Amino acid sequence: MLKDIGFKNVITVFFVVGAAVGFLVFSGMVKVGKDAQATKGKIVVWGTIPYNIIQPYIDESRTKDIEVIYSVKGKENYERDLVDALAAGEGPDLFIMSHGELLRNADKAFMIPYTSFPKEGFLSTYIDESKIFLTSSGILAIPFFVDPLVLYYNKQLISSSYLVKYPRTWREFADYAKTIKKVDDYGTVTIAGAAMGSYDNVTHAKDILSMLILQKGNPIVGDDPMSGKKKAILSLTKENMDAAKSAFAFYTSFQDRENSHYTWNESLEESRDYFASGDLGLLIDRASQVERMSKRNPNLSFGIAVVPQIEGSQVKKVFGELYGIAISKHTKNLKAAILIASRLAGKDVAKGFVDSFHVAPARLDLLQSIPEDERRSIIYKSAIIADAWVDPDPERSDEVFRNVVRSINAKTVPIYQAIRKMNADLQTILDDTINKVVKGRYDEMKK
Repeated sequence: MLKDIGFKNVITVFFVVGAAVGFLVFSGMVKVGKDAQATKGKIVVWGTIPYNIIQPYIDESRTKDIEVIYSVKGKENYERDLVDALAAGEGPDLFIMSHGELLRNADKAFMIPYTSFPKEGFLSTYIDESKIFLTSSGILAIPFFVDPLVLYYNKQLISSSYLVKYPRTWREFADYAKTIKKVDDYGTVTIAGAAMGSYDNVTHAKDILSMLILQKGNPIVGDDPMSGKKKAILSLTKENMDAAKSAFAFYTSFQDRENSHYTWNESLEESRDYFASGDLGLLIDRASQVERMSKRNPNLSFGIAVVPQIEGSQVKKVFGELYGIAISKHTKNLKAAILIASRLAGKDVAKGFVDSFHVAPARLDLLQSIPEDERRSIIYKSAIIADAWVDPDPERSDEVFRNVVRSINAKTVPIYQAIRKMNADLQTILDDTINKVVKGRYDEMKK
């Protein structure tokens, strides 16, 4: 048995089982049945997905000779539990995490070599956002599913404002919000047009801001070609700075009482709750919340749509939380771990899971068949244009985004100064996290 699969050893092991776990298996072009019959053992999978939702698909990924055990972890302690378990020589064979969490824990994952799954094959199998799992030394994780942001709209408030359908561009979004908004004689917002502008009471404020920046062509983080490390480029060029300024200015305009966009402020309750109460016209939230929203208020008449885009732009983007299945480099049964990961993320199993969890598959072959159900079709379409940025410490970057919004709303510093500081803060986070992993991997390869 392998006690600890180091980077050099893991490549050797991978070539030994390469015929079974190569490109055709990962891409789904061939079934893994024969390989499964020749592989035995027990595979432990960790994740935060509720047991009752994922367990039927865990069962489906099992084989006659491979037992699969799923363990649910709390979001707050998941990463700490993973570190502690691996340090004790235990832990899972596979762990399911969001892209940000996986980037931060890349040093714990087995990198799938491009010799076994070519980069071109990977990119032709999964959505464009999946490229975030590509590293200089291999593939960090197998894309599993994506939870994209979608636009929730209150049908009753929209029709009562003599509006039709929903906004498709940000210009329309602002116009809709202004028309839906209602204030009392004291200037207090009683019906909010849209939840934008503040930070702490806007659900997924960072993701919304990230999406606005990405839609304007600013990737936020890029690669340093000389060192191979990640580099914050939010304000690197004039074009990037202008894009970031425009995104933050638009977002914060909805809390500016002197702006015609004003419709939201920090005194209002959390935006998801406000929408569920029926007093918010437009909400941007994750697709996975659709069913929960319906259950929270069965009398709420709402629809979902692809989030607004920049008027006239040929490039469409939404922010998506991409989840991947990583193979622990400490697994004692690499071949079985790879087989179960490929089965779980494969076409047959993934389709049933994403429909039950109200998310979208990361596989392009599954996204080709748009569901007839209106809401499911919106989620699938959003997944096709999903994007994200390299955010290896979501908690710390959340504070960075919060500080920028607060400083702009308080008018304490010019927007460009706040963005320059934000760029420097993001670089510090990158150097403290993913760039250390890059350096460690380079040092290990030299040994």
